[in-house]
Amino acid sequence: MAKVAKKVAKKAAKKTGAKPAKRKAPAKKVVKAKKAVKQVVTKAAKVVSPAVSKAETALSKAQAKVNAEGKKVAAARKKVAVARKKAAKLKTAASKKAVAAARNAVGTATEGVAKAKAAVTAAKLTLVNATAMATVKAAEEANKVKIAALKDSLAAKAEADLIKASNSFAEKWSKKRASADAKKLKKEAGKGAAKVKAIAKKAKAKAAAAEKKATAKPKKKRRTKAKAKPAATAKK
Repeated sequence: MAKVAKKVAKKAAKKTGAKPAKRKAPAKKVVKAKKAVKQVVTKAAKVVSPAVSKAETALSKAQAKVNAEGKKVAAARKKVAVARKKAAKLKTAASKKAVAAARNAVGTATEGVAKAKAAVTAAKLTLVNATAMATVKAAEEANKVKIAALKDSLAAKAEADLIKASNSFAEKWSKKRASADAKKLKKEAGKGAAKVKAIAKKAKAKAAAAEKKATAKPKKKRRTKAKAKPAATAKK
């Protein structure tokens, strides 16, 4: 009976100590989140500000204006040279007046160049300011996006780490619990075996007593002498 109880205890211990199913950590999710952070930050950095585009266009126009005004100055100077040669030959008031007019044209064209160059300087300053503001704004947006993406990445990693920790804890807890349950079962099996042994002993003793009683020879009954009845009294 004791051997049977021990076998029952061992089987129960094996069932209790069964390893719990491990949850798989979402490794792919963590990798995807990290890639998303890089992609989003790169995309945010490539965004061109409308103010920068506008300033670049204005600068291009101002530089083109400088080139145009420069060509006017060159043309006016050629006219001055031609007017001088003509005045040297003719030496008339009209020819001299033509030289003066040509010089005035050069002065006007030169002023146009100066104004165009000032416009270029102003456009460059506007572009520098717009670029600086766009850089700051892009950095702010990139930082916001990076934080949001990092939040998702950390959440995914936390989930993976939690699953890993849960699996580790579950395994340790299961082993500890299985050991404790096995001890309890062994103890109870021992108590059960002792109880069964005691019951078996009593049953065996009872059976032996019954068998002894059944096989015992019946005792002979002793005959007792009948007592004499008293004589009946005569009726009056």
